Amino acid sequence: MVAKAFVVACVINLAGCTDSDISKVKGMKFEPDPSYTVGQAFDHRSVCDAVTWDTIKDDRGRKIVEYRCSFKGVKDYIQSTEEAHLKEMNSNAQVLKNAYLANIKTLQDNLAQRQKTLADDQARLVQTDTGASNQQDQEVQKLNDQIAILQSGDIDKIATTPLDPSASLGIAASCYTDPQQNPAVKKHCEDVLRQEIPRAIGALKQQLNYDTATGQRNQADLQAGLKISMNAENQQISDYQQKLGKMTSGKDAFFASIDNELKQQSTHPNPIVEVDEVFQWSVGDSGDPVLVYAGTEAKHQDGTAKDQAYGDAEAALVLIAKNNATTFVQYLQQFSAQSVMDFVRN
Repeated sequence: MVAKAFVVACVINLAGCTDSDISKVKGMKFEPDPSYTVGQAFDHRSVCDAVTWDTIKDDRGRKIVEYRCSFKGVKDYIQSTEEAHLKEMNSNAQVLKNAYLANIKTLQDNLAQRQKTLADDQARLVQTDTGASNQQDQEVQKLNDQIAILQSGDIDKIATTPLDPSASLGIAASCYTDPQQNPAVKKHCEDVLRQEIPRAIGALKQQLNYDTATGQRNQADLQAGLKISMNAENQQISDYQQKLGKMTSGKDAFFASIDNELKQQSTHPNPIVEVDEVFQWSVGDSGDPVLVYAGTEAKHQDGTAKDQAYGDAEAALVLIAKNNATTFVQYLQQFSAQSVMDFVRN
């Protein structure tokens, strides 16, 4: 189907355009159902709020008869589509906010765990007992097993395996294993888990080194190892405090940017107010009129219009013959006019 004809002359009885041209088109046999004429089929459609016929000349001098059907229910369809779009945007915005808050909570939990570990190390530094050798051997084996699990990269297993407090993955693990968790938040928690694995492995190795040292060294060695561990914990605490401070101070700005984007996109800047179905026939001095265009014209609030030719004009003619759509939505459901639906957000 060729492009829609553009008007260069549009006055009945002038420039060769006449009422008889419209009559000639309306009097033709309607091919999908020969029991109707084109006029009978096109003039009496349940889906049309109004029907108009006009005669024009295109930019190449052809006489054109143009038919327009103004669809019923366009406003309701556009409104429902916009409401669905807004609902989806609100949901996406909330997912982003929840993910940001989950990240803050993870940092808070990790910071609290590091502070607890530091306090434990400080308490152990005061103690002089090294514990039984057998108990230390068991602890060494347990830490080695945990390191192996972390090094496997199996996120499901890592998230469900109890780890030494020094390598705790905090809320990220419980978030990831929650069966009712939002997929986007779960993906964020998985990313946090993967980021935490090297730290956890390092913490376990550090703990392992410490446990091994306690079985081999005297009290002085134990104290030296604890001090190294405490220095590392202090560094980690400082790192988490910096990250947490940045995330906390930036929360309002991040949320505001999401709300601003939501506000800008929640309402279409130039919504559609009307959709017409358009058919055009070329009318010569002799011979039958020829269908040269079939498609839709979406009229926007600012007065501009967007045309979209049908890829299959025959499908539209068949729907006219059936005449069982009473609203624009029903028409779209029957006619796979994706191009028409694209008008809503374009």
